[in-house]
Amino acid sequence: MGLTSKNTLDAIYRIFDYAFKANSICDNIVYYLDIKQNQPSFQKFFHENVAHIFPMFADKIQSFGSLRNDIFHRGEVTKSDKQYNSTSEAVEDFVLAMVELETLTINAIKIAIQNEDFAYEDFLRDFNFSILPIYTKQALVFYDAIKTYEQTDDIHKWNSDYESFIIENFVEGG
Repeated sequence: MGLTSKNTLDAIYRIFDYAFKANSICDNIVYYLDIKQNQPSFQKFFHENVAHIFPMFADKIQSFGSLRNDIFHRGEVTKSDKQYNSTSEAVEDFVLAMVELETLTINAIKIAIQNEDFAYEDFLRDFNFSILPIYTKQALVFYDAIKTYEQTDDIHKWNSDYESFIIENFVEGG
């Protein structure tokens, strides 16, 4: 028997499942960066330090849930095969994934409060304030920089310059 209300768990499951969907979205971005844009350095960084963070987020949630005796089962992962026309369009999906993850987390916090699941409220607040904003900020910094590179018709230079746009608090690998 778990210690968490069904309503809160349902909200948590939405975050948990979305983490795997976001991983699928970011893996699709990786393929685009590799095959269509020939950006091997940025593609490798993005794959290892962005796409892989989403399952790590799910692991953090599952680890906390196990302390509450809650059981998690990953839902079906939807296929991500969107075709991109530019690097900025691809990275915009990373931005949107982070915004969606923040939205799901805020909604889960509200539900946890309503259901007096205060342990999850504390966990989710920490997740929302100390982890997610770093990745959202990184997504926005990359997106803005890439747009600038595209406007100067120098997007392939991005592959060697991207490291200068990694924010100070960005923790590689989650």
